[in-house]
Formats: sequence, structure tokens, C-alpha cells
Amino acid sequence: MLVHLPILVTANAAANAIVTADGLPVRIRVAAPPRDGRANEALVRFLATTLAIPVHSIAIVRGRRSRLKCVEVKNIDKETLLARLVAAGKAKGRGA
Repeated sequence: MLVHLPILVTANAAANAIVTADGLPVRIRVAAPPRDGRANEALVRFLATTLAIPVHSIAIVRGRRSRLKCVEVKNIDKETLLARLVAAGKAKGRGA
């Protein structure tokens, strides 16, 4: 299984969090700065933890230097992926 997911990322946030996951693009905040690929690395690690999958199953395939990214996620179906993102957003008290 292979899912391509559009994500709008906001860097330099107070904490890593899912802002909204009930529509596309999914909106995520990361605490890392957008320098030297730090925000991209933080996004991949945050997604891996949130989705309970290995880091190597996630890759940014478009938008490495942009806020709007296309992330490729392996070994998970789209319904499960979106359900986990929505659940994680709600668990953090966000409007997901």
C-alpha cells in the first residue's frame, strides 16, 4: 500500500500538533525551524510517531522547500492513515 498525502506545514510552532485532519491538505504544526531541513525531519518523525509506523515508511516527495508538501506513506491504507490523524488531532484538543 502506498498513500500520497498533501500536508500544509507551519514551522516554528510552540509544539508539534495536528491542526486539522478532516480535510485535505492536512494541516500540521512542527516546533522545528524551517532551516537545514529541520522542519521536514520533525514532520517525518511526528508522522511516524502519530501513525505508529517506522520513519523509513515516510518520505517527502514534493515540496521539501515549501509549506505545502506531498508526503508518501508506505504500508498503511488511506482510511487507516486519516483515521489515526483525526484521532490524534482530537486527542490533543485540536479541531481535527
